[in-house]
Amino acid sequence: MQQLLRYLYLSLVFVLFSVFTYAQQCPLPNRITPAGPVSLFVCNGGSITITANEGLNNPDLKYKWKISGRDAAPGDTNQTFTVTQAFIEAQQGRIADIYYEVTSRSGSCPGGANTSKPVTVSRRTADLVAPQFTITTASPQCSGVPMNFRVNGTEDPNLDYIWDFGDGTTAEGFTVAHPFIYLGAGSKQFNVTVVAATPGAGCRSAASAPQSVTIDGGPVFTPADVIDSANFEICIPEDSSVNVRAKLFNNISAANAANITQYIVRWTPDGTPESYDPSLFTAQNFIRNTIPFDTTGTFPISITAVTAACSTTVTKLYQIATKPVAGMEIVKKERAEPPAANPLDPAPCVPVNVTVSDTTEARGGKITRKWAVLNNQGQPATGFIYIDNTTDTSATPVYQFTAQGRFQIQLIVENRCGRDTTSQSVLIAFPEVQLSGIGPVCGDTTIAFTAQNVNYDANLGTEVAGSFQWVVSGTSGATYVEGTSATSKYPVIRFPNIGDYQVSVSFANECGRSNDPSIAQQGDPSQTVITINQIPNPPTIAVAGLAICAGETATITPTGPAGNTFNYYTVATGGTPVATAATYTTGKLTLPTTFYVTTLSPNGCESTGPRTRFDVNVFPAIENNTISQDQEVCQGSAPVLLSGTQPTGDDNSTGYRYTWQFSQAGLNGTYNTAPGVSNGRDYTPPVLQSNAWFRRLVISASCEPDTSNVVAITVSPRVAGGTISGEQQVCVNEPVLPLTGSALPTGIIQWRSSTSSANAGFGPATNRNDEENYEPGVLSQTTWFRRYVLSAGGGCVDSSNVVQVTVTQPVTNNTILADQSLCGGERPAPLTGSTPQGGTQPLQFIWESSTTGPTSGFTAATGTNNTANYNPPAITITTWFRRGVLSGGCDTNYSNAVQITVLPAITANTISGTEPAVCENTAPQTLNGSAPAGGNGTYTYLWESSITSATAAFAPAAGTNNTQNYTPPVITRTTWFRRTVISDNCSSVSETVQIDVTPLPTAPVVQAANVSTCTDSTATLVATGPGGTYQWFETATGGNILFEGATFVTSRLRQTTTYYVQTVNQNQCVSPTRTPVTVNIVSITADAGRDTTIIEGNTMELIARGGVRYQWEPAAGLNDPNVQRPVARPAKTTTYKVTAYSEEGCSATDEVTITVIPRVIIVNTFSPNHDGINETWEIQQIENYPQATVEIFNRWGTKVFTSDTGYKKAWDGTYNGQDLPLATYYYIIRLDNISKPISGNVTLVR
Repeated sequence: MQQLLRYLYLSLVFVLFSVFTYAQQCPLPNRITPAGPVSLFVCNGGSITITANEGLNNPDLKYKWKISGRDAAPGDTNQTFTVTQAFIEAQQGRIADIYYEVTSRSGSCPGGANTSKPVTVSRRTADLVAPQFTITTASPQCSGVPMNFRVNGTEDPNLDYIWDFGDGTTAEGFTVAHPFIYLGAGSKQFNVTVVAATPGAGCRSAASAPQSVTIDGGPVFTPADVIDSANFEICIPEDSSVNVRAKLFNNISAANAANITQYIVRWTPDGTPESYDPSLFTAQNFIRNTIPFDTTGTFPISITAVTAACSTTVTKLYQIATKPVAGMEIVKKERAEPPAANPLDPAPCVPVNVTVSDTTEARGGKITRKWAVLNNQGQPATGFIYIDNTTDTSATPVYQFTAQGRFQIQLIVENRCGRDTTSQSVLIAFPEVQLSGIGPVCGDTTIAFTAQNVNYDANLGTEVAGSFQWVVSGTSGATYVEGTSATSKYPVIRFPNIGDYQVSVSFANECGRSNDPSIAQQGDPSQTVITINQIPNPPTIAVAGLAICAGETATITPTGPAGNTFNYYTVATGGTPVATAATYTTGKLTLPTTFYVTTLSPNGCESTGPRTRFDVNVFPAIENNTISQDQEVCQGSAPVLLSGTQPTGDDNSTGYRYTWQFSQAGLNGTYNTAPGVSNGRDYTPPVLQSNAWFRRLVISASCEPDTSNVVAITVSPRVAGGTISGEQQVCVNEPVLPLTGSALPTGIIQWRSSTSSANAGFGPATNRNDEENYEPGVLSQTTWFRRYVLSAGGGCVDSSNVVQVTVTQPVTNNTILADQSLCGGERPAPLTGSTPQGGTQPLQFIWESSTTGPTSGFTAATGTNNTANYNPPAITITTWFRRGVLSGGCDTNYSNAVQITVLPAITANTISGTEPAVCENTAPQTLNGSAPAGGNGTYTYLWESSITSATAAFAPAAGTNNTQNYTPPVITRTTWFRRTVISDNCSSVSETVQIDVTPLPTAPVVQAANVSTCTDSTATLVATGPGGTYQWFETATGGNILFEGATFVTSRLRQTTTYYVQTVNQNQCVSPTRTPVTVNIVSITADAGRDTTIIEGNTMELIARGGVRYQWEPAAGLNDPNVQRPVARPAKTTTYKVTAYSEEGCSATDEVTITVIPRVIIVNTFSPNHDGINETWEIQQIENYPQATVEIFNRWGTKVFTSDTGYKKAWDGTYNGQDLPLATYYYIIRLDNISKPISGNVTLVR
């Protein structure tokens, strides 16, 4: 019995795991291998096998291969599909969109089939042709110099080109470059070939004809010849600066060094090459880099040995390193699927795969690494393996942990300069919680624990509902509030008392609890201490406030419990303290300010309640104390009133008091009370004989007096202006004769001028204006002048008389009209001129002409040339004209020059067409016109047409008729065209071009307007008519020609398609319409009905739909395989396939599966007499009927037994727990809801 129970348990686990496994595959996997490049190829005589879900062996998956929506091969449901050359040939040489559909046999993945991505397979109809190539670099070349190779012709994007250079190396590409290496005397030849190959499956051509290249040998100079005193590896102590110079020796043999003329060394890839004489680089003489290496790393040093012919370059890696800094990062952690070798293991917690990345800071030099895993006690751990082809030396190892617990992943890195170790904890399967530190806090506090301060990590698992457990210890009194409890995920806890509370939290996932002792660690992040501190009392201040003058400071001195300090605010609530100290001295204040003070305990708690207030009243500073203004006065004169502004500020409780002061010793001299009335807001100075400075003091309340600005009164000696002369009249822009002035004994001279009048508008004159006489220079308008004399201090001034210089204005508005062009021998139109302005009236005119140009060669014009306008005579060459205006004795003013252009005759006006005739209702092609010559070089065009003749009835042509070329519209009869070219006043008419019209052919007649064919079959379409060529299209208008000819065989069709045919006659005229032919696709879908289960020996009627006739297979077990509704009596579970045919002979297939289950075997006697034999009434095979029920009746019809569904517990001959007597009983067995019940009798024997 124990073995039976174990068997049943394992079976149940297997079923549950199978369901889990299949559920994990939803959506169903749909990989296809190979996925191709653009196209997969089958070479001649070969094949290619395509695999669905390669590497996955799942009996629940059912495959169906398809090609463009149809079955690839009837009944082909294997996981692989092989495409052969013959199969592709049957598909017209190419299989597009080959894919498969995958479904679940058990139905564990709802939603139907999943479809893979398609691939394309093509057959190579011929062997690949061996490519040929060209060497594009001249031969011979020196060793190490790249040579270029290119395949001849055009590159095929579906092919790879593989090169063999004959030196043991290969390369791919349509064009390649390759350096050949040969060291030694003379030269060496290498044979080069190339082959073409397809990607993916890889058809391959024969090799090309080989071509040889000749390589001249370079000097025998090898990396082994170059040595370094430190063997090219330098270790730098940690935290030391890098300053390293290499020390290189050269061990080249004398024979190999004989022809070397120099060595060129590049110490860094981007450094400047340095040249060394061979004598300086030997086994005894070393070379060093001029600029030291200043950082760690690997530096490639290239050294080139140069001869008169070729050179050889070697590269040595110079490594500068320091001790590495180990670093690592866990980049991925995920649960692995249960191993396929142990499908009965349902545990979801392990294995867990952990991917770790080495983030070591190498700090130069080559490093080695070694990974290790330690248990929670720091000892080497078990319960893990390396997977995915990684080891304990991989850069990114992948661990598979098969045991739960806390592990330390350790990394040891080492280079020749030292080693470093780092480690990181990883928790497998168990959950983890991190509780952020809170506080300390002050006084009775309620803390809401949220996702911001509590982080629950289910560690790839699922939180177990109700598993949260909070523990608070230490200081008493903590309570859970707001409806939360110790089992809440995010509780709200009140901490009412002063002291330390220890708070911890744990929870569980399906693998264990976060506080499991086996994963304990120091500094447990699931625990924290919350400290509740005492809140201090508010401070007291002996004096509630004080008053100060603006700009002074105030000191606040609070008192309170010893050891505390104080916060000072400028707001009653909120805000940020302006200071934290025992006492606080403010900055200089300018406004009344209130401060608020709180007590701050040593542990950071601040007193609560109203803050203690301290008021500072500030008397505002006196402002707006200014006086005006500086003055200059003549000696013996009284200055004007000095005015002062009305002051503001201070408390002004006693009013403002004024004191005016003055100094005669300078701005910064000694100031005394000013003479006269000096205590008013304003002040009137007395008559002054010398310079003086004044200021005002303003006093208010008890604050310091405020001093105004200082004004200066400058006293100057008196002066006399004298006289000037030199009135004159000049033309505009002519120089003015100097103005002379009388001699002056003293004073500063300034000549002033005005363009307004003799009495106003004077300002400083231009040019040099501070001498006794004055030269005005060139003037543009009438100007008045006088001379001013100022005292040395500027306080006294006198002026001379005024003289006038009259300026005659230039003539303006002298313009004439207009440029003209005309053919030779014509008379120009009259030239008109504007009415001139300015000058001296009356004005005089003179017209001039030139045949040279607009700026030279002018002489008096012929005819009447002294009037405002001018009539030119007839001219034969291009001529320019201008008008001169004379005013007084000033220069003649000339107008603009107008040009009268004499144009040459128009030539080269020809037109041509490309077709003498067009089809009816067809527009002719463009008529081309030559580029004309002559005229003014700018041309306009007019195209004309006539339907009468080549010489009469021409009218402007339709459409765009004003361009050099002309595209006619559709014409219906013979038409003549010509072009007129116009340039200015000249014109020319071309010869004519005639275009005739050819009638259109009639549309063709088709043999049948509607044709039917099967899906994926061709159709034959036939056209007839009056003759000509027939062209077939897919569109009613436009489109590409599919076929030319009367009989057209379509491609294979999968949907109804309409084709169109038109007639083309010998003149290439097309019928006005296309005749349509519709190919109707006969669609047929076979339906074999639903899969059914029957009892062994029963029959089942199969019903097919979708066709007019049918064929079933296999025929075994069917009464007639060629009818729609055959009767099946299968001996075992059988899948029948039906092929349905339409009236047109088209076919489709479908399948139906009849599952046969065995009949039940009923015994009619059992003996439940407690001897252990035949104790229950067993019904064999009833386990195949999970819905079966059994009822037992005695001979009086009383029901003595009713089974559970499936008859899992057999009848033991009892009724209501009591043994029934020996008798015959009657049963009714219902196997399901469909089958007829089974009845009979069974005898109970005791």
